[in-house]
Amino acid sequence: MLYEFSFPATEKTPRLARRALDGQLAYLGPDAEGRMRLVMSEIVTNAIRHGHVDPDGQIHVNVDLTDAGARVEVRQPTTADAAMRTGQRDEGGFGLQLLDRLTDAWGIDPGPPGIVWFEISTTGKPGEVR
Repeated sequence: MLYEFSFPATEKTPRLARRALDGQLAYLGPDAEGRMRLVMSEIVTNAIRHGHVDPDGQIHVNVDLTDAGARVEVRQPTTADAAMRTGQRDEGGFGLQLLDRLTDAWGIDPGPPGIVWFEISTTGKPGEVR
């Protein structure tokens, strides 16, 4: 099942993105569901904080749920080059580490539009599918 959401680029967007998926992720199991919500929230937060998205801009979240797991894409109208700077140590600064440790696969298309995506499998452990 494919879900597509668009949100205004505001500080409330990570919470709105999580709420949009309430009730849709239970079949993933509590571990995969928790990882997915955390990583999605982090990526959306980074797009707003570091993506230089115009206040009238939109953050788009696509979630493809299958029997094998989920693929999430977070798209911003600007580039996602800030996501590629692994040495960045702004407030927080652990987005790429979370992606690497909590997902089964992930990638960045710098754009524009900038896209950060990740996959979480309902089979196996994080890091097994690369």
